[in-house]
Amino acid sequence: MQTPVIGNGNKMPKAKSKSAAQQVRKKNFTSSEVEVLLQEITRRKKIIFSSISAGYTNTNKKEAWEAVTNAVDEVSGEGRTTEEVKKKRFDLKSETKKNTQQNSGGR
Repeated sequence: MQTPVIGNGNKMPKAKSKSAAQQVRKKNFTSSEVEVLLQEITRRKKIIFSSISAGYTNTNKKEAWEAVTNAVDEVSGEGRTTEEVKKKRFDLKSETKKNTQQNSGGR
């Protein structure tokens, strides 16, 4: 069986199989977690969103994301990973963009 191909020819990653006992779903982000997430990203946006040529290394960016993650964890104690925090930021950005397009008539 062939792996499905997405638009530009990249193959979709195969889903990792885990038993139901291994999968533990974390709680949704709370409004206070989202608020802290946005505050911390805003505080570190120069590092997080700058290009490498601006003088910040990938290590600097990784440390900044870890600091954001630690701040979110202090609020909730949920034990979020840096990848989960990055994904939440991406999801918030996508949701905002979608809502903006709907409110402006889809332009």
